[in-house]
Amino acid sequence: MQEVGAELVTTVRRAALGSALVGAAGVCGVLTVAAAHQTALRALERAMPRTAAAAVLTLAYAGGGAGLAVLGRDRMRAALASGEEALAEADRKLPERDAGSGAEG
Repeated sequence: MQEVGAELVTTVRRAALGSALVGAAGVCGVLTVAAAHQTALRALERAMPRTAAAAVLTLAYAGGGAGLAVLGRDRMRAALASGEEALAEADRKLPERDAGSGAEG
């Protein structure tokens, strides 16, 4: 029993370390996006006033976000429909259950 407990503790520690690494990767990703935003903003500010550059980026992010949200929604709807179809097909393939088989609910 102690051996199983030791294995579980080791597994939890490995999972915790993996989770911490994924979290750190997320922080790096956020910093990357912030740096890319600053680079794009500075490039736009060379061609237009600051407020206009910020507005252009805001609209670009909003448009991208809206487009990705619509695509994601459509994919989720398609997955749901596909899952429902698969369940219906599986239900059709199941042998008919005999009502008089003696198996009660």
